[in-house]
Order: sequence, then C-alpha cells, then structure tokens
Amino acid sequence: MRTNNNSLLEKIAYKLGLGIGGVMLAYTLAQNPAMPEEAAKSGLENSLKDTPSEQKTGRTYSTSKKGLDMIKQFEGYSEKVYSDVAGKKTIGYGHLIKGNENYEIIGREEAEQLLIKDMVIAEKAVSNLVSVHLTQNQYDALVSFVYNVGRGNFERSTMLIKLNSKNYKGASLEFKRWNKAGGKVVKGLINRRQKEEVLFNEVRSKRWNH
Repeated sequence: MRTNNNSLLEKIAYKLGLGIGGVMLAYTLAQNPAMPEEAAKSGLENSLKDTPSEQKTGRTYSTSKKGLDMIKQFEGYSEKVYSDVAGKKTIGYGHLIKGNENYEIIGREEAEQLLIKDMVIAEKAVSNLVSVHLTQNQYDALVSFVYNVGRGNFERSTMLIKLNSKNYKGASLEFKRWNKAGGKVVKGLINRRQKEEVLFNEVRSKRWNH
C-alpha cells in the first residue's frame, strides 16, 4: 500500500510536470519515509538533469495526470476479481491477472500503483511506434487506446499508418473502429473511443519542439 510520503511525492512529481515517469521515481525516493518535501523535490529535479525531457526533444513523452485520471475512469475500479468483456480475469483498474499472480482483493491506492506500472507498456509502445510529433492530449488519448487494445493491435493498425504519415485527422477517425470485444460491439467501448477521439483532437496543448 502507498504511504503518506508516497502521496506527497506523487503531488510533487505532477507539480514538476514529470507525469507517470516522475511518479514512478517518486515511489523509489519514498523508500526514505522521513524525506522532507524540499529534499524530495530536489531529488526529483536532480535525477532528471541528464534525462531528455519532452520540452527538449519532443520525443520523450509521459502520461499526464489528466490522462491517468481518464484511464482510471474508463477502466473503473473493482476491489475484487472479475471477468472483463473478453472473459479475462481482471482486478483494480483493468489489471489483467497473470498466471503467477494471486489477487483476491485490492485497495484503490494499490490498484493505482498497479495501473501506473501497467501503463508503462502502453507508454513505450506509443513513444516507440509513433514517429511524428504529438500534443500532450494526443499522447494521452493514444496511451489510453493502446492500454485497452494492446501494443500488437496498435502496431498493425491503420491508425498508426495514418498517424505516421502526418494524417492526424484520418488517424483520429480510426478510434471508432475499435469498438468490439469478443467479436461483439460493446457500448462501453463505443463511449471510450468517442472520448479518446475528442481528447486526441483537442488543441489546448502545444506540440513539443525539438
């Protein structure tokens, strides 16, 4: 379970604009429960001095808190194991239970930590497969999409082809095509794809520059 210090460091990470990567680093720094806020902030800043940032390179992306909250809302929270629309054993915020895992019940804070770790796969997929510049909103929408459909489906998708051809509008129109689970159209996926498309097309955030 997350300690109070973890929560403090998470807030600092988001305040610094470090996104999910910063939160994961915060969890590591939180091993010292007596760490004051200023020391934690300094540690986070110093640890990133040699790491290319999205502002410097335009290619090192990190999901925003807005993106994380959106995925949490899409996935919904379950403290107990359930079967998702595809019949797979799931818990927390859409965590697919692996063969070596034995969950019976999970709290919200532990579920969020598990979600953040699971999202790393989707984040890396978007960062590695997309070769054009993205806004923060576009990145968040794509991470949500890939977290739901998987890296393999995204890698083989027409959406990715259009996106890497700088056909942003065409790529956004591909969201609505991914509305099935087990071969059947699912209302929840229709709603999710619509919201991801809307977020992708929002122009509030500027494209990151080299």
